[in-house]
Amino acid sequence: MQLLPGAGGTVVVFGFGQILVIWDASKWYDHVRATAARMSAAVSEALEDIEQR
Repeated sequence: MQLLPGAGGTVVVFGFGQILVIWDASKWYDHVRATAARMSAAVSEALEDIEQR
């Protein structure tokens, strides 16, 4: 499994204190899209629950 792109590839880098995270850019974008979709569904569900109270 290749975690990072080869030479000339694009990465996303985050640093916080002593933590450094490096993602393959395309895998990061996929992760962000999936997370946003889950969050959107969770927010919609929460709003429906609030409206029913």
